[in-house]
Amino acid sequence: PPQVVTISVSPTTASVNTSATQQFTATVTGTTNTAVTWQVNDTTGGDSTVGTISAAGLYTAPAAVPNPATVTIKAVSSADSTKTASATVTITLPPVAVTLTPGTATVQVGMTQQFTAQVTGGNGTTTVTWSLSGGSGDLGTISPSGLYTAPATLPSPINVSVTALADADNSTTAVANVTLTTLAYSNATLYGSYAFRLRGDDSGGFFQAVGNLQADGSGNITSGEEDLNFAPGVQQQLPLTGTYSISPNGHGSATLDNTQYTVNLAFEVLTPDHIKFISM
Repeated sequence: PPQVVTISVSPTTASVNTSATQQFTATVTGTTNTAVTWQVNDTTGGDSTVGTISAAGLYTAPAAVPNPATVTIKAVSSADSTKTASATVTITLPPVAVTLTPGTATVQVGMTQQFTAQVTGGNGTTTVTWSLSGGSGDLGTISPSGLYTAPATLPSPINVSVTALADADNSTTAVANVTLTTLAYSNATLYGSYAFRLRGDDSGGFFQAVGNLQADGSGNITSGEEDLNFAPGVQQQLPLTGTYSISPNGHGSATLDNTQYTVNLAFEVLTPDHIKFISM
């Protein structure tokens, strides 16, 4: 008697993420012609809506989840087109994943650090919601774009967690760890051109000076110019040199020499661009 053609497909069920692939295998018996034709939802080769399948049985899911999300893969025997076998595929969104760059950072008080969140998977929504957590005290702030601004003083403990929550999936987060430090000042803090103004009283009475100076970052005032208004009278465009020294806590001292006299000053570094003279 003639042999009966039979056909089977493996696997018979599968869950495939959008744009991902799944290999199917057809086994044909009862004939020497084991070729098959592959269909997706009764369309040979499939299409962009329900996914496509190659002549070798490699299924590629569509870029978007179809409606309904389940499609049928069918192998049709070339020896006997009445003989078929099917598999069911459920198209799913890939899982949402969030990565945060950098993953760790050391940030000085009052300074900033940019964080970047990359979201993959899901429905294509790539935005995140930012938040901060840690101990007691001011933890700083973080903008919608991920720019973290450290607080002016250290919290306790000094560690802050920066969290990015995927808007596509409110159970998926990424966390970066921030260690806060105080500013460590040195002579290198002052470098470049600065304008200054001094006013007060000295042994001769009222004193006022304005000018500019050039700090070399190594404790030297290499050049500058000063205008004076004090008891002996007004003097302008006096050449200025000097030295300075800054301790790690931001307090410093300077000696300014304008060829007419030398003055010793104490100051406090407010920022690398701004110092405050506190005594003369």
